[in-house]
Amino acid sequence: MVILLGLIGCAETGVQTAEKQANSASKSKPIIVPITTPFDAAQAKAALAQGDYHVSGVMYHRLTVSGREDKSWPKDPNIKNVPLRNMDVYLYPETAHLADFDKQIKQQQKIMENWYTNTRNVFNKQPQTKLFPLSAEAIKLSLKTTTDEFGRYRFEHLKPGRYYLTASAWQAGTYNQSVYAGSSEVTDGTGIYGERATVDHTKLVPVNYNTYLIYVEPVNASKNNSLIDSRMRVDYNEMSIQYD
Repeated sequence: MVILLGLIGCAETGVQTAEKQANSASKSKPIIVPITTPFDAAQAKAALAQGDYHVSGVMYHRLTVSGREDKSWPKDPNIKNVPLRNMDVYLYPETAHLADFDKQIKQQQKIMENWYTNTRNVFNKQPQTKLFPLSAEAIKLSLKTTTDEFGRYRFEHLKPGRYYLTASAWQAGTYNQSVYAGSSEVTDGTGIYGERATVDHTKLVPVNYNTYLIYVEPVNASKNNSLIDSRMRVDYNEMSIQYD
């Protein structure tokens, strides 16, 4: 009876369970981190005055069949450049606000990519997701276009200067993964007695992935016809893989 009471005393109460669940849920929610550098609307408006320059390029990705970033070296010839069609692309005139945004995004990307890709981090706590919203005024003072069927985009009538290109997209798909499906014993028929061995079996199961791609890069408006090579990368801050 003493032992039983001791075990009952160690049981987690409903309040404790609820508190743990609440703490876990709060940690899984993304943190909103405002960009502290003020947005200079007058500078942005002046930069968006019409000119004779342009920015053009091609948006594409190189995801593996599993929806992850292609890191093969030398590059795997079986993984092709996939154009991102009918996707919104935004162009922001360079301001200190946008430069700060770019810096924060890239710092967070490095932290999350290290956690996802470094096998030694498998038992370490996942860093909390951080989101860096741009000023509402900065979003209003931007240009928008849509990629064509080949992933191409173009912004015309720009003043010479530096701008920021941004784009984002979810890429979903399914691939087959080989998993363990049990084992069986087999007998080698050679010899008088034969020998028994255990053979493992596998089967293919479908795996769904939902990968977030992002592109945030500074560019310069020019008069020549060179295209910007806009390869979208996996945003590990937003990446999610679902296994069925």
